[in-house]
Amino acid sequence: MKVKTFLSIACLSLMLVGCGNDTVDNSSKSVESTNNKVSKVKHKKPKKDPREVVNGELLKVGQWCNDDEQGKMELYKICVPGTVIDDGPIKCTVKSIKIFKITPQTQEQIEIAKDDYNTNSVPKVYYTLQVVYDLENTSQDALQFTGVESIVTSTGQQMSSDGSGMYDDGIGVKVAGNGQRENVAIGMINDGDYSKITDITIKFSGQLSKDNGDYDDYSDQTDAVKISLDNQ
Repeated sequence: MKVKTFLSIACLSLMLVGCGNDTVDNSSKSVESTNNKVSKVKHKKPKKDPREVVNGELLKVGQWCNDDEQGKMELYKICVPGTVIDDGPIKCTVKSIKIFKITPQTQEQIEIAKDDYNTNSVPKVYYTLQVVYDLENTSQDALQFTGVESIVTSTGQQMSSDGSGMYDDGIGVKVAGNGQRENVAIGMINDGDYSKITDITIKFSGQLSKDNGDYDDYSDQTDAVKISLDNQ
């Protein structure tokens, strides 16, 4: 029994010696000194939509932007006619006609749309017709412009600033002698009509001249002019 015990102890000692040769002493080292590389988690950047416009106008169908007052605006149709309506000293040029798909993102944007288009309800997604026009005063006297009289779509919808769903920032603007300014009129399109509109008929209001501090009639409203939206 003693011999066997001695042999067992001797074998165990040899095994410990062997293990001792394979062990590592880390008592004087730290994580920093043994790890030179720091693992970094790679975050994939979200892909940017090439159709998103962050600066400038929407110029191509499918382009979109986030507008503070309206929400997400996507260009559905665009026409650049350059039609000139010259009836009086103020020359009106229709620069562009656009149809937008609007998706409000906040309640505030919905309320703004209600005010702009004189409506009690605004759908989750709606469409607008925008007409950008230039005014050029060909006279030397300051004149006042009274805005767009009406816009009638090929679907029969009439838009005007007297409560018929149109906002026009050209109403009452003063144009200096030989001066120019850009204006915009925007109306909400009736449900389902946005894809059916092929042309619009636009009529501008009269022009007023200043006499003794007050503005008087200078020119009557222009003739109605039809413009095709197929001119893209």
